[in-house]
Amino acid sequence: GEFPGGDFVYKSTKRDYAASPSLENHIAEDLGLNEKQRADVLMTIYLDHPGKVGDGRNHRFASGLLARTEADTVRKEKLLALNPEIKPPTKSEILDLPARTLWHRLRYKEASLPATKAAVVNFPYTNGFVSSLMHSMRIWPALRKFASQHTSDVTIVTTCSIQDQMCTHYAPLEDAKPFLL
Repeated sequence: GEFPGGDFVYKSTKRDYAASPSLENHIAEDLGLNEKQRADVLMTIYLDHPGKVGDGRNHRFASGLLARTEADTVRKEKLLALNPEIKPPTKSEILDLPARTLWHRLRYKEASLPATKAAVVNFPYTNGFVSSLMHSMRIWPALRKFASQHTSDVTIVTTCSIQDQMCTHYAPLEDAKPFLL
């Protein structure tokens, strides 16, 4: 399949991947998006292979808005306009603050993600811990293994629809370097 590409406005951190839905919720709140409006708009990029990187607090990920339409461009500007009001955390606060507090202290960044050939997997989603376990223990490892046959910089990009109870996972197969942010 293909990853659609677009301007990615995001917040990034190092935490257990299980914290990523919480960061997506925070960004949805900043945008005023309800659960029906999130799919294919909010995405998370998982940068590290959990089996090769130490404890869960060290897994890098970025969640944000993938702007592809005029409405998304307005949303993108809304997020970036919040930055002057945000007081960034210190290095020690990044490690010590609870996730929900930290999310408010992270500034939005911007990157352009290319449309690219990608391995694409759809998998059921319950918006609960069982889905998180299935994704991290079954889906992502298989997707990483497949993508590693095509690129050395394997990343996984995920968007989930709570309403449709389905997630779409992408692993870019061509120039994946832009996805490393």
